[in-house]
Amino acid sequence: MIIPLEMQVRLDYERKEWPPLVRELRPIIWEEGPSYCCLLGPDFRDGILGYGPTIEEAVADWERHVQERLAHHEPGDEIAAFIEETLKVPGIKGGNTDRRASRYQA
Repeated sequence: MIIPLEMQVRLDYERKEWPPLVRELRPIIWEEGPSYCCLLGPDFRDGILGYGPTIEEAVADWERHVQERLAHHEPGDEIAAFIEETLKVPGIKGGNTDRRASRYQA
């Protein structure tokens, strides 16, 4: 899924005010009508999506969905495996050590 650049919100992912999940996973954020969307993954169906009327609320919604996905994912869930490997969460062995090569962003 490609989000047009003119819709994307450019973030300084290194900003300390962003939650650790945002700083580490770097989801794409874009404006859609009166709302903001936050996505990690190839598309809406397989990725993790958050919505909100502000960037901060979209990010908070996305964080809740990340936590839910990590707590209740199926074996073979590539997005959950990517998150666990990136954050070094126990439960997934192996994986690509080059995080940029396996980065799931729209």
